[in-house]
Amino acid sequence: MLVYFGLSMLGGLWLPVTNFPGWLKDIASWTPTHAYAAMGQAVEAGGAPPAKDVLLVVGYLLLFTAVAARLYRRDTLKA
Repeated sequence: MLVYFGLSMLGGLWLPVTNFPGWLKDIASWTPTHAYAAMGQAVEAGGAPPAKDVLLVVGYLLLFTAVAARLYRRDTLKA
């Protein structure tokens, strides 16, 4: 839950990214929450989601799935 809250704040879901310093804007643009929000905003505006954001969300999905599978396997070996 802490990771989710951190990514939400950093990704601009609670505060506008435009208020962040330049170096933090660069980091925020690579978070999954920022990409997910940008995809929704693009669709709401009547356009297609940017390819960068779609690839970023899919990449994070694969990364988080691989980490969860590895942790699950490690946990089942201990049981």
